[in-house]
Formats: sequence, structure tokens, C-alpha cells
Amino acid sequence: MLALERQKKLLKLLEDCEFSTFIELSKKLDVSSMTIRRDIRLLSHKHQLVISHGGVSFEQVVKKEIPYSEKREKNIAIKRRMAKMAASIVNNGESIVLGSGTSNFELAKLLLPKELTVITADLSIAYLLAQSNTIQTYVTGGFIDSLSSACVGPASIDFLDRVNVDKVFLGCMAWSLEYGVTTPSINKAELKRKMISVAEKRILISDHTKFDKHGLTKIADLCEFDLIITDRGLNHDGRKRLKKIKTKVQMV
Repeated sequence: MLALERQKKLLKLLEDCEFSTFIELSKKLDVSSMTIRRDIRLLSHKHQLVISHGGVSFEQVVKKEIPYSEKREKNIAIKRRMAKMAASIVNNGESIVLGSGTSNFELAKLLLPKELTVITADLSIAYLLAQSNTIQTYVTGGFIDSLSSACVGPASIDFLDRVNVDKVFLGCMAWSLEYGVTTPSINKAELKRKMISVAEKRILISDHTKFDKHGLTKIADLCEFDLIITDRGLNHDGRKRLKKIKTKVQMV
């Protein structure tokens, strides 16, 4: 097989999976690991590749937000497992902030029987919680972002400036060891940073499909969270690297 043909096949293999080890690639292409490493070095000059210990993946940059309606049913089983884990650490009488997003919407469903004070910028979550007689629900106010059906802007931040809560639960579009928790939206990054700052305990809820991706604006480093709830779809390399941080990682 010619080098150019092999490199095209190599790129296709990387596109089809989140992460591949050098050994896996060498077996699939029937060449030595040394040849694979050499090809990867050459390809990395033209393509966004993340080379880590033992393997390689495409660097994935999140450049725009996905509409709420498109995200709602995506990976729904995983979101419900993560939500169940998150709900188990919410105690009656607590005050919490729920960030916007579909994972937190699933969490909100499980909180309905509890006695809580909940602050959120997400209108879908607020409407759902308004059905409960045991939850006091506050909406931050502000400009409504049509993509996420959530409030953003100075009014939202001003509201949060006046509160202190027990816990905050945040979802995200991208998270990685190198870049932390990020988003393509500058306005939402500012709001989420404020949410983190008013909470005693900080919990990130994000599935494996968003790991090793990054967006334009940083929200926080992973070490700023007390707990990361993700799923078991996270690959071996990702699990190994996450063991290096102090933050507890719970996979469901």
C-alpha cells in the first residue's frame, strides 16, 4: 500500500472513532506501530490531531451551539443515568442552581418530589419545576437566547450576585483536561462562571461525547469542580488521564 493511500485510510479510521491506539491502527492497516507514528507526525501538520500516550484522536473544536430541540433526545439514556446520579446527592432543604441544558432538564424531572429552592436560567426547567408545590423556583431573568431557551446577559448575572447556594449543576458542550470546560458562547461562559462562584459545591454533568473537545470561551478548569458525572462510554485513555486530576469522577 502506498504511503498516501495508507494515510487517507488512517484519517478515515480516526474520523470513525473517538480515539485509536497506535497498536490498533497498525493492525488495521497491517503496518508497524513505528510507521503509524511517522504517518501521524506528518498528518498532524495539516490536520488537528491530539497525540496522547499510546494513541491519537482528532482535536474537536465546538464552533457553534446546537439548538435545544435537536439535543433533547440525543443520548437520552445516558442523560437519564447521569441525572439519576446527580439527583441522589440533592438533599431536601437545599438551595441549588441548575444550569441550562438537556441533561439538567432530566435532572429537574427527578427533583420534583423534593423540597428545594432552585435557581435556573433555563425556561424549560423553570416551567417544569413550577408544577411542584415543594420547590421554590427562581428564574434569573435577562435576555432569552432562542437556541437554548435560556436567559443570558447582565440581568442574569446581577440576580446571581445576590445569592449563595449549596450546589450548582452545570452541563457543557465541551470539556477536556487541556482546555477545561468551554463553550462557543462568550455570554454563556460569563453566566456559568458566575453560577460556579455562588455555589459551595460544584458538579459538572457531561457525557463522553463532549470529552476532549473545546470551544471558544473557557468557563472553568476541571479542578474547580468537586464532582464530574459522566458515563462509561469514556474511552480507556480518557479514564486514565482523568485519574490525574483531584476532582472526583463518577461514571454511570
